[in-house]
Amino acid sequence: MCDLTGQVLTQWLISKPIGPKRRNNIRAYLSVFFNRFVLPQGWVKESPVPAVQKANTKRLKKKPCIYTPLQAAAILSAAEEFTPYFAIALFAGLRTSELERLDWRQIDFEERLIDVETTKTHKERYVPMSDNLIAWLAPYRQAQGRVLPVMNPETRARIRDRAGIPEQGMDNAARHSFCSYYYALKKDLGECAKDAGNSPTVFETNYNHRVKESEARTWFAIMPQEAQNIINVA
Repeated sequence: MCDLTGQVLTQWLISKPIGPKRRNNIRAYLSVFFNRFVLPQGWVKESPVPAVQKANTKRLKKKPCIYTPLQAAAILSAAEEFTPYFAIALFAGLRTSELERLDWRQIDFEERLIDVETTKTHKERYVPMSDNLIAWLAPYRQAQGRVLPVMNPETRARIRDRAGIPEQGMDNAARHSFCSYYYALKKDLGECAKDAGNSPTVFETNYNHRVKESEARTWFAIMPQEAQNIINVA
């Protein structure tokens, strides 16, 4: 017991093929062991555990990627029957959970609004529809029924690969892209946050990625025919 110094225990923990959380748990167990059993026996004068280095359990926050207009056009050209899903995600910024529940009855083409009934924040809202979103949805328009067909990871990967989109770093990229381009175009934090279903503080902190206004205008000008031309030229 006398040979178990803080440095020895630290090196022993580092050598184990375990994660930082598990490593800190073992450190806590060692503290209990020394305080309850070793010290009362008089085997050591003080516990070495306070000198044992704690593992860093804080994860670096990854900056979400956003799509370029060219990538968005490529996704829509590769989407096939999933075009409505990706169009709404890219040009209206609905969350995945909102898209999965979306029914065609919630899409009002006359008023140019999407009625989002249930959200992460449990607040209902209307999301305005841009000209290009209406153009992408028009061929698929129905009176009722789920907007999203059954989608599995293999289908998502196939569309991603056909569009030439990298696999890593693109989680939630459609929503981040919409919010960033929308804000660059509208320049109204309150309005953009309301349409996205967030508070202004959360919107500005999480979704305001730096893009140019010219890029935003290109984003909301991606039309079905133009997207096909872009992909063909590229």
